[in-house]
Amino acid sequence: MRIKQISVTDLFGLFDHTIPLNVEERITIIHGPNGFGKTVLLEMIYGFFHNNFTIFRRVPFSTFRIDFDTGEYVVIRQEKMSKRTRNKIIIEAPGKDSFTIPTITRKDLDFPVSVIESAIPELELVGAEEWLNRETNATLSLDAVLEQFGERLPGSARITFPGWLLKIQSKIHTHLIQANRLLMQAPSPYGRLRYRYERERMMSSVPTVTQYSRELAKRIQQTLAQSAELSQSLDRTFPIRLVKELEKGGGGDISSEHLRERLKKLEEKRTKLMNAGLMGKDDANVDIPDRTDMGDSVAQMVLSIYADDVEKKLQVFDEILEKISLLQKIINSRFSYSLKYLSIDKEKGFVIETSDGASLSPNSLSSGEQHELILFYDLLFHVKPNSLILIDEPEISLHIAWQQEFLKDLQDVTSLTNIDVLIATHSADIILDKWDLTVELQGPQNEAETL
Repeated sequence: MRIKQISVTDLFGLFDHTIPLNVEERITIIHGPNGFGKTVLLEMIYGFFHNNFTIFRRVPFSTFRIDFDTGEYVVIRQEKMSKRTRNKIIIEAPGKDSFTIPTITRKDLDFPVSVIESAIPELELVGAEEWLNRETNATLSLDAVLEQFGERLPGSARITFPGWLLKIQSKIHTHLIQANRLLMQAPSPYGRLRYRYERERMMSSVPTVTQYSRELAKRIQQTLAQSAELSQSLDRTFPIRLVKELEKGGGGDISSEHLRERLKKLEEKRTKLMNAGLMGKDDANVDIPDRTDMGDSVAQMVLSIYADDVEKKLQVFDEILEKISLLQKIINSRFSYSLKYLSIDKEKGFVIETSDGASLSPNSLSSGEQHELILFYDLLFHVKPNSLILIDEPEISLHIAWQQEFLKDLQDVTSLTNIDVLIATHSADIILDKWDLTVELQGPQNEAETL
């Protein structure tokens, strides 16, 4: 299932927007003046699929509709209540019973809010009734926590969503890349510390590029551990498998030329892994003989089984190798302007060097360089296949030349990761010559003129 169209009526009491998604090209760009609701639309899409309906209570609108390529659709309606009562949010779908999001406030709870952290370990209180979700780096209000995690809290906080709604939400994964992406909140180094002052809260923020660098190193270490485990298993069973092949009398149909070609490709792949920072020069588990012209059929059989094993060992790295290689290609095309180079280290993550060999920490990069590294890392490593990725203002801090390269590189990413992308932008340079992918958000006057 994929989203075919998004529409909203009476947004802010002013705008009616309809956004058909480019299903074939997989990239849709919305643009329009400030205040027309580009960012809000991204947040509403993300909020629906993550059971965070706070945005639907906060922003005035009449209906918000999502149409799917299966012919199904969902409508979210807002009914305005009195000033002292929160707006009512109703979710409807053809042939389904409508569902009204319950309004649960702190006074409805029969337990202290301190229970939230113990019941939901990935949440940490970081402000007055605000929690950091360590897994998504989102800051959640009490309303959002109750809506998203109510089923894991004591009975008075639980919201039971209908099965038909949960089924639709489970079919599409969405990921939001916000405009404010250079800093992310980190868990308190002092445990579950309650931040009482804004200064302390600000001090809890760390550069996102630093966090992603550490995360990448951890991903590499996990992949190396997986490879090592597989290597141990293959090495342990190698003698038995070899003896069985000898008993079958195999090896006569293996040519030296074929072996040479296989081992040459394995050596090339090993070099790519070294260049990507996934393997060191002294990693002995992938040593490849440089001679395969031994005429002995037994020797050829041994080398053939050995090549089979090496292929399996290196195959573990395929996914992360593709992503790191594309990340380096994109980022180094940008860094070439400032004579910098990005390499990857399995212990450090991102390694930045200047043309004269000086090392730079990732957080010393310019804001534009950090934006690009963060955004493309996010796209490559934080999304699932067939996801809808929502990107708000990719042009922030970017030189015009970098903006003009963005869509081309994004298309390379979508091809590799098999994702759909919805972009909100002000930049004509981002769009460049791809106006066929755009949807312009119009105001009431523009809408009237088109009638």
